[in-house]
Amino acid sequence: TPVIDFQWGEGPAHPALPVDQFSLRFDRVSRFVPGEYVLSLTYDDGARLYINGQLVINDWAEGAQRTRAWQGQLAGDVPMRVEYFDA
Repeated sequence: TPVIDFQWGEGPAHPALPVDQFSLRFDRVSRFVPGEYVLSLTYDDGARLYINGQLVINDWAEGAQRTRAWQGQLAGDVPMRVEYFDA
């Protein structure tokens, strides 16, 4: 299963970023065999998931680690975007 999996612990997500108070965006096009899929995000603070340009998970608020999921039909090349912020 393809995964975006960044766990930077107590350090910065990138040397040019602070340890806290930053945001990131990941864009990717993934190919799916036609079918039903569940896509999930596990994060602390805020995250959003866009599939085919449509916002399907919108949890843009500070908070403890949690998981949100979307379930639906996907087929072919699907653009996806994950936005994340750390407070």
